[in-house]
Amino acid sequence: MGSSCCSLEQADSSNKPEVIQFSHGFALLNDGRIDDVYDVSKTKLGEGAFGGVYLATHKDTKAVRAVKTTSRMALGGEAVEESKTLRRLNHPNVIRLYETFQDAKCVYLVLEACTGGELLDRIMEETRSVRWTEHKAATYFKQVLSAVHYMHMNGIVHRDMRPENCILQDKSPEAEVKIIDFNSACSFEHGKPLTEKVGSPYYIAPEVIAGSYGPKYDIWSCGVVLYIMLSGAPPFVGDNDASILESVKRGEVGFEGASWSPISQDAKALVQSMLT
Repeated sequence: MGSSCCSLEQADSSNKPEVIQFSHGFALLNDGRIDDVYDVSKTKLGEGAFGGVYLATHKDTKAVRAVKTTSRMALGGEAVEESKTLRRLNHPNVIRLYETFQDAKCVYLVLEACTGGELLDRIMEETRSVRWTEHKAATYFKQVLSAVHYMHMNGIVHRDMRPENCILQDKSPEAEVKIIDFNSACSFEHGKPLTEKVGSPYYIAPEVIAGSYGPKYDIWSCGVVLYIMLSGAPPFVGDNDASILESVKRGEVGFEGASWSPISQDAKALVQSMLT
């Protein structure tokens, strides 16, 4: 992996970079009906407990977009907060929000359409065909860290960095990574720790379990993602959520087994530094 990834350790917000706050948004807020502007198809790109993501075509420009629908009764508030976060962001590796709509039942986020699937699926596919290499992992991971660094520079912590939230622009070999799902994201200020326990057991950081954390939470989660990208398995495991969390708190990271034998010491050192 070498310098292409190691140089990105600067994304660790422990260095307390200056937070740059934008006063403007990058997306439109619409009062009208989404059906007046877009033809929303039944082609589903993704699905959640309280909504789905569908392909849609702008009636005038014919631009193809993805429309994320969320029930207002179930998670409408979170969808509105997600839209507020995305309106502040404009980065090639962060999913682009174009505009939002609301009606009595749902909140609709109009996003760039990504058809390449989850990064983890690409990794599994290329691993089976022996095309997955440390260099490819570095190429993808550099994009992930670039997005996280940008978010932190703009005062936003994602709080749910995991492979399922890293998708690909399209199915081409050179497809860019896009970070998605900002439902758990929030603003932060240096020196003012966050306390809400948010995240997934495999990817949660020990300081989150302890109830006092900051943007470095994302760095830990990215370290778990990189471990999985290089080995195909998570670093912290257990029979249930409680045992996984105990493993996380112990923080013992191993690099044994055949999957780690071809991995460079630089790559292992990067993983170790992110999970410390």
